[in-house]
Amino acid sequence: MKSEIFAKELNYIKTDEIRKLVETGLENLPDYFYTMPASTTGKYHPSYALGTGGLVRHTKAAVLFCNYICGLEQTQHDFNQMERDCMIAGIILHDGHKEGNKGGSYTVFEHPQICADWIRNDDIFTGFDPKYRELIASVIESHMGQWNTSTRSKLVLSKPTTPCQKLVHLCDYLASRKDIEVKFSEAIPVADIPSAEFPTLEEYTMPFGKYKGKLLTDVVKEDRDYVEWLYSKCALREPLKTYVSDILKGEK
Repeated sequence: MKSEIFAKELNYIKTDEIRKLVETGLENLPDYFYTMPASTTGKYHPSYALGTGGLVRHTKAAVLFCNYICGLEQTQHDFNQMERDCMIAGIILHDGHKEGNKGGSYTVFEHPQICADWIRNDDIFTGFDPKYRELIASVIESHMGQWNTSTRSKLVLSKPTTPCQKLVHLCDYLASRKDIEVKFSEAIPVADIPSAEFPTLEEYTMPFGKYKGKLLTDVVKEDRDYVEWLYSKCALREPLKTYVSDILKGEK
């Protein structure tokens, strides 16, 4: 089960219904959530959050920060148990739709709102207490904090205003700083994610960018500098990463 990947984090949640809500969400997230890096361009987030499974590690780090902060004597009376549980629930699910509903090659700016609307409206959450769903959705939709606008979107995301929203944003922010490293003692398994059937190198077409839809082999012939730039600057996903690596090595 996918939710087993977050067994440790789920144990932080004391309210049974909230824990079951998160488990339901984890089982129904897009498969890409469990394999993609936290930063699709490689420009942002620390090294542990890059590469395959990076987004899962980023999420676990943000939950860890939240659990530590809530355990401090000075914050023990700032939040009740339901609020603590909903903040952790929100952090676990906050980037669940980072590439949108269907997945792509880059982060979708609107992903906080997409995920919040999913919590509020999807039938899979019918039967869970609306107050839990609303609080979880509210901390998700504002988790980007001051980075709430984009030239690529007309949507203006919500900024955190409540104590719960502010703490969730803070934890996500800390988990995205390049100079703060979190150690993971063992590899994080990816359960129940079907193996992708990739096209061959000769059939593979570019999934994004100015050459979207063109054969990778043709792009290399036409604009090798562009392919080298992609390989050196972007956190490419499979099979593009392997194909580009093999091509460039073969040309040396």
